[in-house]
Order: sequence, then C-alpha cells, then structure tokens
Amino acid sequence: MSGTTRHTEPIDVHLVAVREGETGPEVLLSRRAGAVYAAGCWHLPSGHLDGPYEDVVVALVRETREETGVRVDPDDVHAAVTVHHRAPGGSARVGFFFEVRRWNGTPEIMEPEVCDAMGWFPFDALPEPMVAYCRAGLDAYLAGARIAVHFQEPGDPIAYDPKTDRLRLVRAAGSGGPLPGPAAVSAPRPATPEDAAEIVRLRSDFILSEPLDGQWLVICRDHLAQRLQPGGDARAYVLDAPSGGLAACALGLVHPVLPAPKYPKGLAGRIHAVATEPAHRRRGHARAVLAALLTHLESEGVTLFELHASADAAPLYGEFGFISDPALMRMTRIQQAEGTAR
Repeated sequence: MSGTTRHTEPIDVHLVAVREGETGPEVLLSRRAGAVYAAGCWHLPSGHLDGPYEDVVVALVRETREETGVRVDPDDVHAAVTVHHRAPGGSARVGFFFEVRRWNGTPEIMEPEVCDAMGWFPFDALPEPMVAYCRAGLDAYLAGARIAVHFQEPGDPIAYDPKTDRLRLVRAAGSGGPLPGPAAVSAPRPATPEDAAEIVRLRSDFILSEPLDGQWLVICRDHLAQRLQPGGDARAYVLDAPSGGLAACALGLVHPVLPAPKYPKGLAGRIHAVATEPAHRRRGHARAVLAALLTHLESEGVTLFELHASADAAPLYGEFGFISDPALMRMTRIQQAEGTAR
C-alpha cells in the first residue's frame, strides 16, 4: 500500500429499465433538476448504497422504488456492466449498471424536487443533454462489455460530448485466449433423429422429478426420433459438447389449435424441454438453444408458445417474453394405463 490511508470510492447503482417500443427497445430516463449535480441533464434512475448492510441489488431495487415508484423483484435484476468513473472535478466512483425488463407498476416522478421529467427513449435516439457518465454506461452496455473505464479530464463537460468521449471498454476474459475449464462448444444446430437419445437423456437427468428407467429411455428415444423426422411434430436445437454427446438442448412440440387473431395459422408450440449439462452451465448455452428454437418456430408461423417453468428457469423465459397469468390454473389428469402399477 502506497500510503497510510486506504483509498476508498463510493459505489452507486443504475437502473437500465428496458421495454419494447413501437420502433424497438426503449430505455427509461429521468431529467435531473433542482440543487443537484448535472441539473438539466438526462440520466438513468440511480443512487448510492445506504450503508454496509445493503448490497448492490438491494440498493437498485430500493432506488428504483424511491425514484420511479415501480417495484422490482431482485430475481429480475440482471448484471449489465460495471463502470469505473472519474468526474471532471477529479472525484471517482464505481457504478453498477443493472438491466431490468420486468417490474410492477408504471414509472412516474416520485422526487419532483430533484427530477422534472421522465420518459422512454429508443436507444438510437437518446435525449440531450445527457450526463456523460450515464451515456458511458449505456454505450458500454450496448457494446456487450462487462466492465468499462470512464475517466474524464479536468475541463471536460459534465454532459456527454462525442468530442470528449473518454469511454474505454475492458476486454472480457477469453478474448486473449481460451478460458480455463470445458472447451468451447459450437453454435446451436437443428437436431436430427440421431440426437434423440441424448435429448431424452438430458430431459430425464435434469428436468424430470423422477428420471426414466432404461426401458422408458428407449421408448422415449424411439418416439422422439420418429417425431424429429421430416413431417413430424418435434423441433429441437442442440449444442454439441467437445467431448461427445450434447452440452445443451431445447425441444419444442408443434400442435394445431383453432385459429384466432393472435395465432392466425392455428399453430401452437410447447417448449417441452430446455436442459444443459452441469459442466457447461453458466455460459449462455440454454439461452442460445432456446433462441434458435423460438426463431425456427416463428419462421413456421407459430405465434402461440406455451411451457411449464420452474422457479429457477422462469427468469430465462421472461427474457424471451414469456409471462405468467395468475388467472390461469394448471390442471392435469392422468388416466392410469391398463396393466401398469398404481
């Protein structure tokens, strides 16, 4: 340590609330007002930690409620980017930017003494003037960066000016060489009947409450292989594991329904299974195969999608627009097959 006093910097949190607008994704911004720093500039709803008892997610949820009136479930808070910022005056801080796409309530001005406007703006038509620190966080977020540095120089304007843009993106781990751990997998590909055994295994091992025995694994494999044939009702996308077998899969079943304005072709798709091998988790594989499957089903004219989600998987499906309907109750009836044990 170079001195006798340990250097500390404040931590703040920023809400990147995203919704789908008429022309594409939009972000919620508020305009600062009154006797505050950067009055008159647009900024993300944000704030500081209240103390050592508060983590950054709890702080984001609290600040969102205090500034916009909406309530956010901590499970709906997703890490966007972290920015190390230095203001023109020389003070520095670390900002955690969080993406939120689901909340309860309608955003409104809750602190009129420090905010005089609030609204939704397309990412490609952000308002001016905007706090340069906020703009740096949004630009880093849109670039897909995990961490960025934004050190302004004395004399730089507080508001964003492209002529004095100090944003520097820090390259992610793996950009200089392969990450430690399992080797990278390939891009998602359409499943073939030959993949049926692996898809059935992943579903049995990691989705079903009671794994299938050997006999039922064979029965399900043969059924799925037939249904993955051209003209069948099964569609699936998979990721191959470098060591053999599958790293992840997403299986959908297409079935007819009576046409309606929201599904004019009378086609519905049930997302039957999304599973990833434990050794390949937390690398975005489930998201990749699900995205590929949904894109394919949409290309076939499917506009109604259904699934049963666990609490752990619900946030992933929420990213793709799936919502729960408390007015609907899931009910099942299983007729005991003749000759089977009760």
